[in-house]
Amino acid sequence: MFTVHGVRLTFHLFQPGASHPFLRALGACYNNKHMGAFLRFVLGFGITALGAYMVIRTRDILNFVGPNAWAEAKLGGGGSNLLYKLVGIFFCFIGIVVAVNLWDWLLNATLGSLIPRPQI
Repeated sequence: MFTVHGVRLTFHLFQPGASHPFLRALGACYNNKHMGAFLRFVLGFGITALGAYMVIRTRDILNFVGPNAWAEAKLGGGGSNLLYKLVGIFFCFIGIVVAVNLWDWLLNATLGSLIPRPQI
């Protein structure tokens, strides 16, 4: 049990509609109880739009930020373009996850097995 924004919450790992307290703390800025469906959709659409802009206008991002030395060395010629496109695709994925409210599912699926189940 822990407190988020003055609300006492209890969650158990791998139960439908619940998550581990540590995973909930990772997503504390994204709390389903305080964010309406419309705001969640708008936020998710904005993140997805940013990612799409990064994929479509990679050259503009490259001119603004500059080339990445690590990407150029490890990914070959044009590695910075590839890196910025991959980051844009990642933003699109996260934006869709936020818009359709799969945040708890994503955290449980990726980090849930790394954190031990609380003993009740």
